[in-house]
Amino acid sequence: MAEDEDLILIARNAQQGQPIPNLFFAAVQFLLLKKSDSELVGYYPSMCPDPRPVNESFPIFKSFCLDHRAEIEHILRTRLVQTNVIRRSSYLYPAFCLISNLAAGRPLSILEIGASAGLNLMWDKFAYNYGDGEIRGVKNSQVMVRSSFRGNVQPAFPDEIPTIESRMGIDLNVINLRDQNERLWLRSLIWPEHTERIEIQERAIELFLNDPPKMVNGDAVKLLPQLLQDTPSGGVACVFHTHVANQIPKEGKMRLFDNFEEYGQRHDVFHLFNNIGDSDLHLEYYLNGEKRRIDVAKIDGHARWIEWQFSE
Repeated sequence: MAEDEDLILIARNAQQGQPIPNLFFAAVQFLLLKKSDSELVGYYPSMCPDPRPVNESFPIFKSFCLDHRAEIEHILRTRLVQTNVIRRSSYLYPAFCLISNLAAGRPLSILEIGASAGLNLMWDKFAYNYGDGEIRGVKNSQVMVRSSFRGNVQPAFPDEIPTIESRMGIDLNVINLRDQNERLWLRSLIWPEHTERIEIQERAIELFLNDPPKMVNGDAVKLLPQLLQDTPSGGVACVFHTHVANQIPKEGKMRLFDNFEEYGQRHDVFHLFNNIGDSDLHLEYYLNGEKRRIDVAKIDGHARWIEWQFSE
């Protein structure tokens, strides 16, 4: 595909800053989920129980793209890559346990930047299996998140799940999970061979819809100062984002850190992030006006493994 001029011309319709391969393949899968009679469906594990060899798919893939060129180009111009990789909650959970400890057990007011549909805002309602024979989190949750730890350092898991005072997600285009078309787009962003991710996402959606958090459409960099000011008085503000910062322009990232510094001079605040400088998970926070930083963990992009770095 990368060497095919016809498909490259189509791909150029993607919005600036978007990861083009992810967006293009999601656009095709989105259409396939609606056009299930296409021959191309036979190569997709997400839609076919016995898929054909992927290395034979390109001529049919290209033909489908050219036949549906206008639809694909429209999707590329209007849609964003907004995945909710539920497994990433496997490192959010121990990270927020760490934050809760640093905050002396005070309730946390969590705000996710680039939240997409907001499913990872529900990390405190999932069960976790790290392959060590113990289930953590909400042990009887309908959502079981699986990952594993590498290395010699293990996070500290308290007996109690951190208390959440409030939760909010912000995105340039919040995905409304009650809209079947929007829900289909979220599924389309999952790579077709990742069938386990499809199943766990569907379960997380059901859990989300039972008690949805507040979701806000807008530019987080611009809205963050006011959102921080609106933090409930009983909670400590905790802002987090995973694999989103690569889509924020350099000046936006600088402004984001300026916002935290300004707020941190007067209030306690935590900022958990990756994809700024490197892909590792970092925590910067202000307590009593003093700034500190912790390199929390090295992480796989889809959180299949976590190499915890911080030792208390």
